Amino acid sequence: MFDKVTVQPLRSGDAANPLDLGFIGEAMLFYETVEVAANRAILQQLVREFGSKLLLKFLKRKYLRIRFEPNFEAIITENTGTTAERHTPSVAQIEGQDLLGVLEPIMVDSVGWFTSAKKMASRLAENINSCPIDPELATRTAADFGSPLYVTDAIRRILKVYTPDAALASRFRFLIVRTSDNKFFVNTDLDFRVLNESYHRRIPVSHSTLSPSYLLSHLLTARKMVEDGARSNAEIAAAPVYRGLITAKLQAPFEQRDVSAENIEAFQTLVFENGRSLSGILRSKERSFRDLLKILKRAKKFRRWLRNQPPSEKLIKAYFNEVTKGSWIDKLPVKTARWAIFMEAGRALDHLAGTGGLGTAAGVGLSAADAFLVDKLAKGWKPNQFVDKALQNFARLDNG
Repeated sequence: MFDKVTVQPLRSGDAANPLDLGFIGEAMLFYETVEVAANRAILQQLVREFGSKLLLKFLKRKYLRIRFEPNFEAIITENTGTTAERHTPSVAQIEGQDLLGVLEPIMVDSVGWFTSAKKMASRLAENINSCPIDPELATRTAADFGSPLYVTDAIRRILKVYTPDAALASRFRFLIVRTSDNKFFVNTDLDFRVLNESYHRRIPVSHSTLSPSYLLSHLLTARKMVEDGARSNAEIAAAPVYRGLITAKLQAPFEQRDVSAENIEAFQTLVFENGRSLSGILRSKERSFRDLLKILKRAKKFRRWLRNQPPSEKLIKAYFNEVTKGSWIDKLPVKTARWAIFMEAGRALDHLAGTGGLGTAAGVGLSAADAFLVDKLAKGWKPNQFVDKALQNFARLDNG
Protein backbone atom coordinates (compact mmCIF):
# COMPACT_ATOMS: atom_id res chain seq x y z
CA MET A 1 0.00 0.00 0.00
CA PHE A 2 1.42 3.42 -1.04
CA ASP A 3 4.81 1.92 -1.86
CA LYS A 4 5.83 3.47 -5.18
CA VAL A 5 4.15 5.45 -7.95
CA THR A 6 5.57 6.19 -11.40
CA VAL A 7 4.36 9.46 -12.93
CA GLN A 8 4.41 9.48 -16.72
CA PRO A 9 4.65 12.58 -18.94
CA LEU A 10 1.20 12.96 -20.46
CA ARG A 11 -0.29 14.90 -23.38
CA SER A 12 -1.91 17.57 -21.25
CA GLY A 13 -2.31 20.12 -24.04
CA ASP A 14 0.39 22.34 -22.54
CA ALA A 15 3.81 21.52 -23.97
CA ALA A 16 5.60 23.77 -21.48
CA ASN A 17 3.87 22.26 -18.42
CA PRO A 18 3.34 18.53 -19.02
CA LEU A 19 3.21 17.73 -15.28
CA ASP A 20 0.65 18.72 -12.66
CA LEU A 21 3.01 19.62 -9.82
CA GLY A 22 0.19 19.76 -7.29
CA PHE A 23 -0.34 16.08 -7.99
CA ILE A 24 3.39 15.40 -7.58
CA GLY A 25 3.43 17.17 -4.20
CA GLU A 26 0.39 15.27 -2.98
CA ALA A 27 1.90 11.94 -4.04
CA MET A 28 5.14 12.68 -2.14
CA LEU A 29 3.19 12.89 1.11
CA PHE A 30 1.48 9.53 0.66
CA TYR A 31 3.96 7.37 -1.28
CA GLU A 32 7.30 5.99 -0.11
CA THR A 33 8.73 6.61 -3.59
CA VAL A 34 7.53 9.02 -6.27
CA GLU A 35 9.32 8.62 -9.59
CA VAL A 36 8.86 10.87 -12.61
CA ALA A 37 9.60 9.54 -16.09
CA ALA A 38 11.13 12.67 -17.61
CA ASN A 39 12.02 14.12 -20.97
CA ARG A 40 13.42 17.57 -21.79
CA ALA A 41 10.07 19.34 -21.25
CA ILE A 42 9.57 17.64 -17.87
CA LEU A 43 13.05 18.66 -16.68
CA GLN A 44 12.48 22.25 -17.82
CA GLN A 45 9.22 22.44 -15.88
CA LEU A 46 10.68 20.91 -12.71
CA VAL A 47 13.65 23.31 -12.70
CA ARG A 48 11.43 26.29 -13.47
CA GLU A 49 8.81 25.54 -10.80
CA PHE A 50 11.00 24.17 -7.98
CA GLY A 51 14.15 26.13 -8.64
CA SER A 52 17.36 24.14 -9.13
CA LYS A 53 18.54 24.24 -5.50
CA LEU A 54 15.21 23.18 -4.02
CA LEU A 55 14.79 20.46 -6.64
CA LEU A 56 18.23 19.14 -5.73
CA LYS A 57 17.17 18.92 -2.07
CA PHE A 58 14.09 16.88 -2.98
CA LEU A 59 16.23 14.54 -5.08
CA LYS A 60 18.98 14.12 -2.48
CA ARG A 61 16.45 13.33 0.23
CA LYS A 62 14.73 10.81 -2.08
CA TYR A 63 11.32 12.46 -1.76
CA LEU A 64 11.33 12.69 -5.53
CA ARG A 65 13.14 10.57 -8.08
CA ILE A 66 13.60 11.35 -11.74
CA ARG A 67 14.19 8.78 -14.47
CA PHE A 68 15.34 10.63 -17.57
CA GLU A 69 14.59 9.04 -20.94
CA PRO A 70 17.10 10.16 -23.61
CA ASN A 71 15.00 8.54 -26.36
CA PHE A 72 11.27 8.48 -27.11
CA GLU A 73 8.52 6.26 -28.50
CA ALA A 74 6.72 7.27 -31.68
CA ILE A 75 4.70 6.05 -34.64
CA ILE A 76 6.58 6.83 -37.84
CA THR A 77 4.18 7.40 -40.74
CA GLU A 78 5.09 7.40 -44.42
CA ASN A 79 2.99 8.61 -47.35
CA THR A 80 0.49 10.33 -45.06
CA GLY A 81 -2.99 10.74 -46.49
CA THR A 82 -2.46 8.38 -49.41
CA THR A 83 -3.47 4.78 -50.09
CA ALA A 84 0.18 3.90 -49.47
CA GLU A 85 0.16 5.30 -45.91
CA ARG A 86 2.23 3.02 -43.66
CA HIS A 87 2.94 3.10 -39.91
CA THR A 88 5.87 1.76 -37.89
CA PRO A 89 6.11 1.71 -34.07
CA SER A 90 9.55 2.98 -33.16
CA VAL A 91 11.85 4.01 -30.34
CA ALA A 92 14.01 6.86 -31.60
CA GLN A 93 17.07 8.70 -30.28
CA ILE A 94 17.47 12.47 -30.41
CA GLU A 95 21.00 13.68 -31.16
CA GLY A 96 22.49 15.48 -28.16
CA GLN A 97 19.74 14.20 -25.86
CA ASP A 98 22.10 12.85 -23.16
CA LEU A 99 21.27 14.01 -19.64
CA LEU A 100 23.99 16.66 -19.26
CA GLY A 101 23.38 17.88 -22.81
CA VAL A 102 19.76 18.54 -21.84
CA LEU A 103 20.37 19.93 -18.35
CA GLU A 104 23.10 22.45 -19.18
CA PRO A 105 21.03 24.75 -21.44
CA ILE A 106 18.11 24.48 -19.01
CA MET A 107 20.39 25.65 -16.21
CA VAL A 108 21.84 28.46 -18.34
CA ASP A 109 18.29 29.75 -18.85
CA SER A 110 17.62 29.39 -15.11
CA VAL A 111 20.89 30.61 -13.57
CA GLY A 112 22.24 32.86 -16.29
CA TRP A 113 25.94 32.31 -15.54
CA PHE A 114 27.48 29.57 -17.68
CA THR A 115 30.00 28.32 -15.10
CA SER A 116 27.43 28.18 -12.28
CA ALA A 117 24.92 26.59 -14.64
CA LYS A 118 27.37 23.85 -15.60
CA LYS A 119 28.12 23.05 -11.97
CA MET A 120 24.44 22.88 -11.01
CA ALA A 121 23.66 20.75 -14.07
CA SER A 122 26.35 18.26 -12.97
CA ARG A 123 24.99 18.15 -9.42
CA LEU A 124 21.46 17.49 -10.66
CA ALA A 125 22.69 14.86 -13.12
CA GLU A 126 24.38 12.99 -10.27
CA ASN A 127 20.95 12.59 -8.67
CA ILE A 128 18.97 11.68 -11.80
CA ASN A 129 18.92 8.23 -13.33
CA SER A 130 19.28 8.17 -17.12
CA CYS A 131 17.32 5.18 -18.39
CA PRO A 132 16.66 4.76 -22.13
CA ILE A 133 13.37 3.28 -23.33
CA ASP A 134 13.85 -0.33 -24.39
CA PRO A 135 14.03 -0.40 -28.22
CA GLU A 136 12.18 -3.74 -28.15
CA LEU A 137 9.10 -1.83 -26.98
CA ALA A 138 8.39 -1.28 -30.69
CA THR A 139 8.42 -5.03 -31.34
CA ARG A 140 6.07 -5.76 -28.45
CA THR A 141 3.71 -3.03 -29.61
CA ALA A 142 3.72 -4.57 -33.08
CA ALA A 143 2.52 -7.79 -31.43
CA ASP A 144 -0.32 -5.79 -29.82
CA PHE A 145 -1.35 -4.61 -33.27
CA GLY A 146 -1.95 -8.26 -34.17
CA SER A 147 -4.72 -8.64 -31.55
CA PRO A 148 -7.88 -7.37 -33.31
CA LEU A 149 -10.15 -7.66 -30.26
CA TYR A 150 -7.77 -5.60 -28.15
CA VAL A 151 -7.25 -3.03 -30.92
CA THR A 152 -10.99 -2.51 -31.48
CA ASP A 153 -11.65 -2.20 -27.75
CA ALA A 154 -8.73 0.21 -27.34
CA ILE A 155 -9.80 2.46 -30.24
CA ARG A 156 -13.36 2.57 -28.91
CA ARG A 157 -12.10 3.61 -25.47
CA ILE A 158 -9.92 6.38 -26.94
CA LEU A 159 -12.73 7.80 -29.04
CA LYS A 160 -15.18 7.63 -26.13
CA VAL A 161 -12.87 9.95 -24.19
CA TYR A 162 -11.86 12.28 -27.00
CA THR A 163 -15.11 12.49 -29.00
CA PRO A 164 -17.91 11.86 -26.49
CA ASP A 165 -20.57 13.55 -28.60
CA ALA A 166 -19.67 11.87 -31.90
CA ALA A 167 -21.97 9.10 -33.07
CA LEU A 168 -19.73 6.02 -33.08
CA ALA A 169 -21.19 2.91 -34.72
CA SER A 170 -21.68 -0.10 -32.45
CA ARG A 171 -19.51 -1.99 -34.90
CA PHE A 172 -16.75 -0.25 -36.78
CA ARG A 173 -13.66 -1.43 -38.64
CA PHE A 174 -10.13 -0.61 -37.51
CA LEU A 175 -7.88 -3.39 -38.75
CA ILE A 176 -4.10 -3.08 -38.46
CA VAL A 177 -2.50 -5.12 -41.23
CA ARG A 178 1.20 -5.99 -41.38
CA THR A 179 2.84 -5.60 -44.77
CA SER A 180 5.69 -7.64 -46.23
CA ASP A 181 8.24 -5.04 -45.08
CA ASN A 182 7.02 -5.20 -41.44
CA LYS A 183 5.17 -1.93 -41.60
CA PHE A 184 1.45 -1.52 -40.97
CA PHE A 185 -1.48 -0.01 -42.76
CA VAL A 186 -4.86 0.68 -41.19
CA ASN A 187 -8.06 -0.50 -42.85
CA THR A 188 -10.86 1.50 -41.23
CA ASP A 189 -14.31 2.85 -41.93
CA LEU A 190 -14.03 5.56 -39.25
CA ASP A 191 -14.92 9.02 -40.58
CA PHE A 192 -12.07 11.15 -39.24
CA ARG A 193 -13.60 14.33 -40.64
CA VAL A 194 -16.66 13.87 -38.41
CA LEU A 195 -14.57 12.70 -35.45
CA ASN A 196 -12.31 15.75 -35.68
CA GLU A 197 -15.28 18.10 -35.74
CA SER A 198 -16.08 16.78 -32.27
CA TYR A 199 -12.44 16.59 -31.16
CA HIS A 200 -11.60 20.15 -32.20
CA ARG A 201 -14.55 21.59 -30.35
CA ARG A 202 -12.47 20.86 -27.25
CA ILE A 203 -8.87 20.51 -28.39
CA PRO A 204 -7.33 23.09 -30.77
CA VAL A 205 -5.95 22.01 -34.13
CA SER A 206 -2.57 23.40 -33.03
CA HIS A 207 -2.39 20.70 -30.37
CA SER A 208 -3.35 17.57 -32.32
CA THR A 209 -5.69 16.00 -34.84
CA LEU A 210 -7.21 12.55 -34.74
CA SER A 211 -5.75 10.20 -37.34
CA PRO A 212 -4.85 6.50 -37.56
CA SER A 213 -1.26 7.38 -36.59
CA TYR A 214 -2.37 9.43 -33.56
CA LEU A 215 -4.60 6.59 -32.34
CA LEU A 216 -1.80 4.04 -32.81
CA SER A 217 0.55 6.25 -30.78
CA HIS A 218 -1.78 5.85 -27.79
CA LEU A 219 -1.42 2.07 -27.93
CA LEU A 220 2.38 2.42 -28.04
CA THR A 221 2.46 4.84 -25.09
CA ALA A 222 0.05 2.72 -23.04
CA ARG A 223 2.32 -0.31 -23.40
CA LYS A 224 5.33 1.79 -22.36
CA MET A 225 3.46 3.00 -19.27
CA VAL A 226 2.45 -0.44 -18.09
CA GLU A 227 5.93 -1.89 -18.71
CA ASP A 228 7.54 0.99 -16.79
CA GLY A 229 5.27 0.30 -13.84
CA ALA A 230 5.93 -3.43 -13.98
CA ARG A 231 9.72 -3.06 -14.08
CA SER A 232 9.66 -0.60 -11.19
CA ASN A 233 7.03 -2.55 -9.22
CA ALA A 234 5.20 0.77 -9.09
CA GLU A 235 1.69 2.06 -9.41
CA ILE A 236 1.09 4.15 -12.51
CA ALA A 237 -0.09 7.75 -12.56
CA ALA A 238 -1.98 8.17 -15.83
CA ALA A 239 -4.82 10.09 -17.42
CA PRO A 240 -8.07 8.15 -17.84
CA VAL A 241 -7.55 7.66 -21.58
CA TYR A 242 -4.43 5.62 -20.81
CA ARG A 243 -6.04 3.96 -17.83
CA GLY A 244 -8.69 2.70 -20.24
CA LEU A 245 -6.09 1.32 -22.62
CA ILE A 246 -4.15 -0.44 -19.88
CA THR A 247 -7.40 -1.82 -18.51
CA ALA A 248 -8.26 -3.13 -21.97
CA LYS A 249 -4.93 -4.96 -22.03
CA LEU A 250 -4.93 -6.40 -18.53
CA GLN A 251 -8.67 -6.21 -17.83
CA ALA A 252 -9.63 -8.29 -14.76
CA PRO A 253 -6.32 -8.43 -12.81
CA PHE A 254 -5.91 -4.70 -13.35
CA GLU A 255 -9.36 -3.73 -12.06
CA GLN A 256 -9.12 -6.06 -9.03
CA ARG A 257 -6.14 -4.18 -7.67
CA ASP A 258 -7.28 -0.58 -8.09
CA VAL A 259 -7.20 0.41 -4.42
CA SER A 260 -4.72 3.13 -3.53
CA ALA A 261 -6.22 5.85 -5.70
CA GLU A 262 -9.67 5.38 -4.18
CA ASN A 263 -8.19 5.47 -0.67
CA ILE A 264 -6.52 8.83 -1.30
CA GLU A 265 -9.58 10.30 -3.00
CA ALA A 266 -11.92 9.10 -0.24
CA PHE A 267 -9.53 10.30 2.45
CA GLN A 268 -9.16 13.81 1.07
CA THR A 269 -12.88 14.13 0.42
CA LEU A 270 -13.33 13.28 4.07
CA VAL A 271 -10.64 15.48 5.58
CA PHE A 272 -10.68 18.74 3.67
CA GLU A 273 -13.48 21.27 3.75
CA ASN A 274 -15.19 22.07 0.43
CA GLY A 275 -13.40 19.31 -1.45
CA ARG A 276 -9.96 20.85 -0.93
CA SER A 277 -6.93 18.65 -1.51
CA LEU A 278 -3.20 18.92 -1.00
CA SER A 279 -2.68 18.98 -4.75
CA GLY A 280 -5.14 21.86 -5.07
CA ILE A 281 -3.41 23.85 -2.33
CA LEU A 282 -0.03 23.40 -4.03
CA ARG A 283 -1.51 24.08 -7.45
CA SER A 284 -2.98 27.40 -6.29
CA LYS A 285 0.38 28.30 -4.72
CA GLU A 286 -1.27 28.91 -1.34
CA ARG A 287 1.59 26.72 -0.12
CA SER A 288 4.95 26.13 -1.77
CA PHE A 289 7.14 23.10 -2.24
CA ARG A 290 9.42 24.59 0.41
CA ASP A 291 6.47 24.31 2.82
CA LEU A 292 5.94 20.72 1.75
CA LEU A 293 9.61 19.87 2.29
CA LYS A 294 9.26 20.53 6.04
CA ILE A 295 6.40 18.04 6.31
CA LEU A 296 8.09 15.36 4.22
CA LYS A 297 11.00 15.30 6.67
CA ARG A 298 8.56 14.00 9.30
CA ALA A 299 6.62 11.70 7.01
CA LYS A 300 9.29 9.18 5.93
CA LYS A 301 9.00 6.81 8.90
CA PHE A 302 5.22 6.78 8.76
CA ARG A 303 5.09 6.21 4.98
CA ARG A 304 7.19 3.08 5.44
CA TRP A 305 4.85 1.89 8.15
CA LEU A 306 1.72 2.77 6.17
CA ARG A 307 2.66 0.85 3.02
CA ASN A 308 2.68 -2.45 4.94
CA GLN A 309 -0.73 -1.92 6.55
CA PRO A 310 -4.19 -2.85 5.25
CA PRO A 311 -6.58 0.00 4.34
CA SER A 312 -8.19 1.41 7.48
CA GLU A 313 -9.85 4.71 8.23
CA LYS A 314 -8.31 4.82 11.73
CA LEU A 315 -4.88 3.92 10.41
CA ILE A 316 -4.86 6.61 7.73
CA LYS A 317 -6.26 9.21 10.13
CA ALA A 318 -3.56 8.39 12.69
CA TYR A 319 -0.84 8.56 10.04
CA PHE A 320 -2.06 11.85 8.65
CA ASN A 321 -2.55 13.45 12.06
CA GLU A 322 0.93 12.46 13.22
CA VAL A 323 2.70 13.65 10.08
CA THR A 324 0.89 16.99 9.89
CA LYS A 325 0.67 17.77 13.62
CA GLY A 326 1.34 21.45 14.26
CA SER A 327 1.93 22.17 10.57
CA TRP A 328 0.05 24.36 8.08
CA ILE A 329 -1.93 21.30 6.97
CA ASP A 330 -3.07 20.71 10.54
CA LYS A 331 -4.74 24.13 10.49
CA LEU A 332 -7.00 23.33 7.53
CA PRO A 333 -10.70 22.85 8.45
CA VAL A 334 -11.85 19.26 9.01
CA LYS A 335 -15.24 17.65 8.59
CA THR A 336 -15.29 14.84 11.13
CA ALA A 337 -18.91 14.05 10.30
CA ARG A 338 -17.71 12.43 7.09
CA TRP A 339 -16.07 9.51 8.91
CA ALA A 340 -19.19 7.40 8.51
CA ILE A 341 -18.99 7.80 4.74
CA PHE A 342 -15.31 6.90 4.78
CA MET A 343 -15.92 3.78 6.88
CA GLU A 344 -18.41 2.49 4.33
CA ALA A 345 -15.98 3.28 1.50
CA GLY A 346 -13.27 1.41 3.42
CA ARG A 347 -15.39 -1.72 3.62
CA ALA A 348 -15.99 -1.58 -0.11
CA LEU A 349 -12.26 -1.16 -0.78
CA ASP A 350 -11.41 -4.09 1.51
CA HIS A 351 -13.82 -6.22 -0.48
CA LEU A 352 -12.25 -5.04 -3.73
CA ALA A 353 -8.71 -5.67 -2.53
CA GLY A 354 -9.64 -9.20 -1.49
CA THR A 355 -10.73 -10.32 -4.92
CA GLY A 356 -7.15 -11.10 -6.05
CA GLY A 357 -6.09 -13.88 -8.38
CA LEU A 358 -5.33 -14.06 -12.02
CA GLY A 359 -7.88 -16.66 -13.10
CA THR A 360 -9.35 -14.39 -15.75
CA ALA A 361 -6.03 -13.31 -17.27
CA ALA A 362 -6.26 -15.92 -20.00
CA GLY A 363 -9.49 -14.37 -21.22
CA VAL A 364 -8.16 -10.91 -22.06
CA GLY A 365 -6.20 -11.85 -25.17
CA LEU A 366 -2.66 -11.46 -23.82
CA SER A 367 0.00 -12.08 -26.48
CA ALA A 368 3.36 -13.77 -26.03
CA ALA A 369 4.85 -10.30 -25.61
CA ASP A 370 2.90 -9.94 -22.35
CA ALA A 371 4.48 -12.90 -20.53
CA PHE A 372 6.62 -10.46 -18.53
CA LEU A 373 3.58 -8.47 -17.42
CA VAL A 374 1.60 -11.56 -16.43
CA ASP A 375 4.59 -12.81 -14.43
CA LYS A 376 4.81 -9.48 -12.58
CA LEU A 377 1.08 -9.59 -11.80
CA ALA A 378 1.39 -13.14 -10.49
CA LYS A 379 4.13 -11.95 -8.12
CA GLY A 380 1.86 -9.26 -6.69
CA TRP A 381 2.63 -6.17 -8.74
CA LYS A 382 -0.30 -3.74 -8.53
CA PRO A 383 -0.73 -1.54 -11.62
CA ASN A 384 -3.03 0.87 -9.78
CA GLN A 385 -4.00 4.08 -11.50
CA PHE A 386 -3.58 7.16 -9.31
CA VAL A 387 -5.37 9.64 -11.56
CA ASP A 388 -4.95 13.36 -11.00
CA LYS A 389 -8.13 15.40 -11.33
CA ALA A 390 -6.57 17.97 -13.67
CA LEU A 391 -5.34 15.27 -16.02
CA GLN A 392 -8.68 13.52 -15.71
CA ASN A 393 -10.47 16.70 -16.74
CA PHE A 394 -8.24 17.13 -19.77
CA ALA A 395 -8.60 13.53 -20.89
CA ARG A 396 -12.35 13.85 -20.61
CA LEU A 397 -12.12 17.16 -22.46
CA ASP A 398 -14.20 18.86 -19.79
CA ASN A 399 -12.16 22.02 -19.85
CA GLY A 400 -11.06 22.23 -23.46
